Amino acid sequence: MQVQCRSFRMIELEKLRLIVFDSPYDTLVTSTLVRQLYPQVMALKIRGYQRDYPYGILPADNSDYFSTHKVVCEESDSGPRPILAYRSISLKNCQEFGIELPVLTVVKKCEPLELAKSIESIIHNFQERPHLLSYDSLWTILPDYRENKEARSFLKDIMTAIHVLYHQEENIPYVLAGGVNRFKLERTYNYWGYEPLKWKEETLPSHKVDHLENEEGSLFFLKSFSDEAKKVAKKYEKLWDNRIHISRDESFKKVA
Repeated sequence: MQVQCRSFRMIELEKLRLIVFDSPYDTLVTSTLVRQLYPQVMALKIRGYQRDYPYGILPADNSDYFSTHKVVCEESDSGPRPILAYRSISLKNCQEFGIELPVLTVVKKCEPLELAKSIESIIHNFQERPHLLSYDSLWTILPDYRENKEARSFLKDIMTAIHVLYHQEENIPYVLAGGVNRFKLERTYNYWGYEPLKWKEETLPSHKVDHLENEEGSLFFLKSFSDEAKKVAKKYEKLWDNRIHISRDESFKKVA
């Protein structure tokens, strides 16, 4: 499969490699590949954020060091080149490192107050099962490819597949996520099966995101993926099956 990106640029599915690496706090020490790739992932996210936000808006926080990073790379003679990335952080990892789930930190600064109450209630429900809940964030596509409608659509399908297959594989069925309204991410989240965040059965309104220049944002909660998202995931199972996974326990593992 090939997708045109600009006049002479193609994305070839056969040349894409998915690399998943856990907790850079651990894997930066144990894995040469993570030491090579992580700075490139950060550069990708900085480029993506600088395209959309003023200088000084940061695409990471301290929880980045114990998140699981999913990175789609184009393979080349010079090594993997990241073109898409996002991260997942489980409540279990937050408990281990003594840091609250980052989404709670964000909403504590927001109104209405019910936003924080809703997140706190969800977290409370998983205190004894922290491995079942995660917060997924910092979705980034290489700006060059975002400018091409066909490439953007193709990479969003790839993102859908990775999102579904990761959570199925790791048995993390419940996911919190959010986004800035101007990017219309609610369409993507609804398509995946997410519901708008609620408090006492009422959908909560948009809120101003303090660290993103007070842009309007919304939060969502996933309990199960939609059938449509699962169908997309099935198309890209080979990409997932051929992934490289660098875990905390093993410095390098090629899954396939």
